[in-house]
Amino acid sequence: MPSEPPENPDSFSSSPGDPSARLEEREETLETILDNLSEGVLATDLKGKPIFANPKAREILDLGDERPSERMPERFGDCDLREMIARCAARQECGERWVRGDDTLLRMTFDHLPKFDDYRGGVLVMIRDLSEGRRLEMNQQRFLANAAHELKTPITTILGAAELLLTGADEDPETRRRFLEHILFEGRRMQRLSDTLLRLARIGAEKREPELQNVDPEAVARRAAERIEPLAHSGGVEIEIEVLDDLRVRADPEQLEQVLLALLSNAVQHSERGGSVRLRVDGGTLVVEDDGSGIDSEDLPHVFERFYRGKGSAGGFGLGLSICRDLVEGMGGEIFLRSREGGGTTVEVKLPEADA
Repeated sequence: MPSEPPENPDSFSSSPGDPSARLEEREETLETILDNLSEGVLATDLKGKPIFANPKAREILDLGDERPSERMPERFGDCDLREMIARCAARQECGERWVRGDDTLLRMTFDHLPKFDDYRGGVLVMIRDLSEGRRLEMNQQRFLANAAHELKTPITTILGAAELLLTGADEDPETRRRFLEHILFEGRRMQRLSDTLLRLARIGAEKREPELQNVDPEAVARRAAERIEPLAHSGGVEIEIEVLDDLRVRADPEQLEQVLLALLSNAVQHSERGGSVRLRVDGGTLVVEDDGSGIDSEDLPHVFERFYRGKGSAGGFGLGLSICRDLVEGMGGEIFLRSREGGGTTVEVKLPEADA
């Protein structure tokens, strides 16, 4: 017995098996994927008119919010964009171009598109932003140059002082004492560099997973302040501890202490003699605050970048705050920094509260 036709003839249009419905779903899925890519995707017709540009491509090329974009830049950096698209469309001479700026690096690849829909073909442009990697590379180069300089100076001083002491050119006790003090001072500088490099290797290479447990932040804070006291005393800086809430947190006690040591050390080194550094514990929030030299506004966006050294780095190696961020985020927390040049610096660490 033949089946009866459906009462509503339009029911076929919403049927899951309808090819047009499946095609529409696929198009929506593809568009969602392209919109969320970190790479820029641009498609043009054979004349170079944009057919599609995902948000990243519109941002990089400054195409606006139109879909599809009505305008197309003739050049992009040192790349003649229209010529590259025309060459790829007409002769299928496609390839890639690197676009470099002061601190930006983009890789653009061009591919010929075969005939599709109502178009006789087109060009697909993929744009990958490699600026972050370029900045890291530049910072690494600066770091290596700084590290080499930091090593060269103390080595030269130590060798010179040691040679004079060995030759006995000057038997004056006061002079000998001064030479020995130079050796001790420069030796400590080399030790700090060595410790920094080892800490970087431990954090960056081994990436030890934090051993999270319920921790008393006050106890960790007081232990860190006690360890930094000799440095503070030699610099004539007082460390003040304030506890507003002794709520326990979820953290790795060793890594939390390492974070506080780095923050306290920075605060002490940027403080004037006779100044003070405040360490405040308020449950899951720990704050290190100083009234020191502060940070220049141009340096603020980069303070957590590895190897970055601002003009007020005070002989640092551009690693301390980067390591602090890695450790804090590894424990499920957040770190914030506020500062202004000549107005001191405040660093706030927020950690998850311990389970009840």
